[in-house]
Amino acid sequence: FHLCGEEFGVLKFFERLIHHGPTQFLQTRPEMMESIFQLSLNYFRAHTIPNQNGILDLYSGIGLGMDVWIESGFKTLGVELSGEAIEQAK
Repeated sequence: FHLCGEEFGVLKFFERLIHHGPTQFLQTRPEMMESIFQLSLNYFRAHTIPNQNGILDLYSGIGLGMDVWIESGFKTLGVELSGEAIEQAK
């Protein structure tokens, strides 16, 4: 349970504000996340067919990659153990 201070952190990701909790993993260089996900999206566009091939996101966290890929037309399934991360992904 939350005792004091900010309950969630906020970061800007593809022009959206994303909330994340203290037990969730984020890349150690959040400023590079947009570039990483853009590279992955370029790869999937070049090597898969949207709505025919799916993406399995293991350790999906709060769903940042899933948001990018789903908005681009890819079927995506995330797997995550952290209940807090799953709640934030919703």
